Amino acid sequence: MKTFKYTTRIAIFALFFMMVANVFNLSELYISIKEETIQTAENCLRRADFMELIVRVRNLYSLNDSVFTLANFDIVGKKAPNGQYYFSDIPEQIANSLAETMHEGFDPEDRHPNMHILDSLFRLEMRLEGLNPEKVDIHNGDTISDKKMWHCSLKYHNDGQPEYTASFTPLVAYVLWRMAGILSTSISIMAIATLFIMYLLRTIRHMRTMDEMKDDFTHNMTHELKTPLAAALAAADSMQNYYEPIDKERNTKLLGIITQRLHLLTEMINNILITSMKRMRAIALDVTPVYVSSAIDIVIETIRIKNSKPITFKVNVTPEDLVVFTDSQHFNSILTNIIDNAAKYSGNNTIITIDCNSDRLIITDNGYGISAKALPHIFEKFYREPSENQLCVPGYGLGLYYVNQVLTKMGWRINVTSTKGIGTTFTIFFSKSK
Repeated sequence: MKTFKYTTRIAIFALFFMMVANVFNLSELYISIKEETIQTAENCLRRADFMELIVRVRNLYSLNDSVFTLANFDIVGKKAPNGQYYFSDIPEQIANSLAETMHEGFDPEDRHPNMHILDSLFRLEMRLEGLNPEKVDIHNGDTISDKKMWHCSLKYHNDGQPEYTASFTPLVAYVLWRMAGILSTSISIMAIATLFIMYLLRTIRHMRTMDEMKDDFTHNMTHELKTPLAAALAAADSMQNYYEPIDKERNTKLLGIITQRLHLLTEMINNILITSMKRMRAIALDVTPVYVSSAIDIVIETIRIKNSKPITFKVNVTPEDLVVFTDSQHFNSILTNIIDNAAKYSGNNTIITIDCNSDRLIITDNGYGISAKALPHIFEKFYREPSENQLCVPGYGLGLYYVNQVLTKMGWRINVTSTKGIGTTFTIFFSKSK
């Protein structure tokens, strides 16, 4: 049990760590796709700037004008360890040099771009890339008007000042759409992991409750076994130390006490053994015709002998010679458990009503009743409703469990309704098969 608890806790911590790590990885993926999206927007701004330059040249100068007499292309390479240079971004460098030359080739009064055309071209390039920001703002330099918006800048030299800065509304929906596959998978995994953790926690709580119930069972069972043992030992001790061969009545009474208590012990032990799950599955039913009235009378007589308080029984069996096909021994045990509980969990003026017909058997009492919270659990193994009445009533939480298991084996069904302080009704529905 302890090993299972420790293993479960380790599993829970591991799942929690995996969920935290998954959230961290998703956030990193979001940042990566966001940076990639901003880089795409920057490329769109670069193409829009180049096309705006072409539009400006076409509008300001005729085809015969000599505007750009010379264009210098500065291509920068990187030196490899072997001493040779390699150029990995020649097209980008040519485009930057060409754009820079065109910007500087304008007359001073014509160097200001048409921001309206630049804005339209930038939006068009963004749409072609699948990006549709609600708001776009392009301005000269690196001034940022709204820090909540996403930004990209256009510069022709890494160490230079930006020519333009474009601000646009965050494209969160686009980024999440890019993450849709892994996001849905991660959410599903986290949901399954969360349900698994909840199930483990519930299992641990249930096992803790079962441990407490077993402890209560051990305590109650020890008390239950000691009582008949003490009576049998006292009677045996009396016969051994104060034996009177002539007093046959006394000897017969003491032997009767010993026999009765030993039978009671045997019944308790059999109840414990028969409620094990293995035995309940393997139990064999000896189905015979059983007269319901006779079975009820036997049980009532037993209950009267066991209880010192007066109990009123109201029995109505229709028809009087009603017969059910079942195992007589288990049927008597079922009746004994239910009626004995009705007698134990009730006051001094106990009234137990038993109605039976060919379809069902109904047992009603005017006892303490069962709370709505405890009602769904009364057929569980070792369960006893926590209450002050439990302290003064002997038992070990196996009777109704046994009843439910045997009735299920018979193919019958049991239902219970109860109101606290008014009483309880058990209804057994008979199977139609014989």
